[in-house]
Amino acid sequence: MVDLVTERDENGEIYYSCQRIRNRDAGMNRFITEAVKMYGAGSYKVSFSCRAQEKGSLRFGVSYDDWQYATGYCNSFDVSTEWQSVSFDIEVDEDMVRGQSVSFRVISGETLMPRFDAKDFRLTKI
Repeated sequence: MVDLVTERDENGEIYYSCQRIRNRDAGMNRFITEAVKMYGAGSYKVSFSCRAQEKGSLRFGVSYDDWQYATGYCNSFDVSTEWQSVSFDIEVDEDMVRGQSVSFRVISGETLMPRFDAKDFRLTKI
């Protein structure tokens, strides 16, 4: 179980905050279906900024139609208490474009993160 809320930082900038209540894989899910259908199959870069309540690791992955995991699902990365930028290159194939949904997820890594924040999500076709 997870609480996913929007908050504002000291500058008034909005970010997403994910607070894990019980579920190990609690996290954020962003659907990119419309963009993928508009721009088609190929290579994309997903980038965002994140931080955590305490140092640890997060995982990034892409899924489509009924949570079938696509390329790069278990990319793990370290996260600290300060905002940091991360990016991942993903491949979108024709099956994903024709499917019902495509999304990426950011979830707790090997260590359970009680809370992490993310903002500035971007998807760029490369």
